[in-house]
Amino acid sequence: MSDSASGDAMDFESAGIPVQIGPYRVVRRLSTGTTSDVYLAEGTDPRGAKKRGVLKVMLPEYRRVPTFQATLEA
Repeated sequence: MSDSASGDAMDFESAGIPVQIGPYRVVRRLSTGTTSDVYLAEGTDPRGAKKRGVLKVMLPEYRRVPTFQATLEA
């Protein structure tokens, strides 16, 4: 099995997984919690080397809740 979850952007869309978040390409979803999703993502550093990292993204239903936003800004 490849890192790209089963393949193409259509698979990501049908699973509700973003293909791109900012400058990062999503490789696959690692987990979903109560308030956020965690993704394995890939980006490129200033020298052009590929780097992998983890992105934690708040679920849409919590993005507009001021108390959740405040915890991230603190």
